[in-house]
Amino acid sequence: QLVRLIADLKKIEGAGLDTVWENSGLRSLDPSALTFDLIHQALTRTRFPVFSAHLNEWQILREGLKLPSGIKIGAPRYFDGDSITATFSAADPEEFRYKAAHLMEASRKKELDDMFSLL
Repeated sequence: QLVRLIADLKKIEGAGLDTVWENSGLRSLDPSALTFDLIHQALTRTRFPVFSAHLNEWQILREGLKLPSGIKIGAPRYFDGDSITATFSAADPEEFRYKAAHLMEASRKKELDDMFSLL
C-alpha cells in the first residue's frame, strides 16, 4: 500500500520521493515518532484529498450523533454506495431497547442527514 501510494504521488506530482515526503508534511515530524499508520494516513491524505476530507467530516458527524459505545455506524467503502450500516449487540432486552432508543434519537439529528449527503 505504501509503495503504491508513493509511486502514485511521484507520478502525479512529477517529483521524487523527497518532494512527496515534503508535501505530505512528514518531514516536519520527529522521525522517531513516525509509525506505519501515521505515514500511511499522511500519504493517503495527500493522494486522495477529497476522500480524506469526506472521511474526516464523517468522523466529526458520527461523533456529533453522540451514540453510546457499542453502536457502530459505517459508510460504504470509499463512500461508494448509498447506504449506511448501523450495528450493535445487546446482552438483554433492556440493553437492546436502550441502544435502539439512541439510534432513534440519532435518526432525527441533522448530522445523520449530513452523513447521507457524503455518500
